[in-house]
Amino acid sequence: MSPSCYALISDYVSRPEWLRYERRLSEGYPGIPEHWGLPAGVAARLVLKLQWEYFNPDRVSDIAEKRALSWSFLRAFLDEASLRKYFFLRDRLEPRAKEQWDRRFADMEALLQLSAMDETLRLEYLSQQDATARYGKSRRVKVIKNKGLGLSSEVLGVNVLMTWDEIKARYRFLLKCHHPDVGGDPEKTHEIIEAFKALEQEQAKRAARGRG
Repeated sequence: MSPSCYALISDYVSRPEWLRYERRLSEGYPGIPEHWGLPAGVAARLVLKLQWEYFNPDRVSDIAEKRALSWSFLRAFLDEASLRKYFFLRDRLEPRAKEQWDRRFADMEALLQLSAMDETLRLEYLSQQDATARYGKSRRVKVIKNKGLGLSSEVLGVNVLMTWDEIKARYRFLLKCHHPDVGGDPEKTHEIIEAFKALEQEQAKRAARGRG
């Protein structure tokens, strides 16, 4: 049992009901039951903890186990279009490239990156990974078109070549990595939030100047 997961929702869910729910997690993520009546913030924090504690390939060493956990994560937390593209691209790879693909995504950081993206950006990112797997990094630059905004932030790891969708995905990814609910530092989380707000303000100023 995960005491930290249950501690988040103990005011809303009985222990026996949580144990029944937890047993279902071995078959995949069943979603958060509506009848629990969890506030949106609590539900979001619970999903984050479940990702780290039940679908995290970093907690095992065998590549087959890692792949199984990563696929459970993908099926639970990605949209259907992204799942279809993920497995279509993987299945057409040569065996050696397929193994590299599996190792690339049998990693919690890679999974969190994917889950932090919106569908459009995620599909584009998977295409980029496919180009890298099949042709190598030298060909990858021919696939990616530069639509960068010229914004940068050392705190967020944002560079001038990144689009706004990529910046938002980077922000969501860092929040998932550093959130206090998964052992992160509250001060670091606050720093990340403030850095993103600063970029939002800069982007809003640019948009206002463009309209003017």
